[in-house]
Amino acid sequence: CLGKMGDVAQSGRTVIFVSHNMAAVRNLCHEAILLDSGQVSHAGDTGDVIDAYLNQLFQSTSSNGEMSWPDDGQAPGSEEARLLRVRALGPDGQRRGVFDLSEPVRIELTYRMLQPVDDMRWVIKVMCDDGTIALATTDHTQREPHTEPGVCRSICTIPQHLLNVGRYTLRINAGCPGVKEYVPGGSYLRFETTRSTDHGSNYTEQWPGAVAPRLHWEQLSGAAPEESNTTAEAA
Repeated sequence: CLGKMGDVAQSGRTVIFVSHNMAAVRNLCHEAILLDSGQVSHAGDTGDVIDAYLNQLFQSTSSNGEMSWPDDGQAPGSEEARLLRVRALGPDGQRRGVFDLSEPVRIELTYRMLQPVDDMRWVIKVMCDDGTIALATTDHTQREPHTEPGVCRSICTIPQHLLNVGRYTLRINAGCPGVKEYVPGGSYLRFETTRSTDHGSNYTEQWPGAVAPRLHWEQLSGAAPEESNTTAEAA
């Protein structure tokens, strides 16, 4: 889809591209417009507008491991549900804004259901410092199909040795796909990751990528069986 849009733009036609994916905006657009509550807040060079967007994003999010709202109409949401609190928790259950890569990050969502709903899901997008989406996850298949009114919590665990060193922002929303959005998407919390040990290497260095998982490797002796048989038949 993005490739097709690029081809159309190169043919001389004007394409209006609306997205929170800053990497795609940077690659596709020469000029950009930043909207804030329906009003133009910045316009011009794409790089400058992206910088303004990211600065605005960081100013509107919490970096101390928690963001909360009163249990009333001020909380983000709708007549079906309200998001009351978002927390980033360490292994000890305490909120924090900085995590070592050797630790899991537990994202806790506390919310009030105001009406019974079916087929609801929460979605969390973990975004890099430049607006690139590092990963996205949902609880859709891991929750009951019906949700009754009341205060609820959902916890998502980002495993250790998955993220890279850097700053991440959580963009969160809830709803029923194709029906209605109960909690509009918003960037509510950010946290930082650091590394106290080398990332599976004998050298201290910065690894590229939005994520840098420590994957399982095996060291084996000799060629694979298929290769050995082929060599023997050829001889």
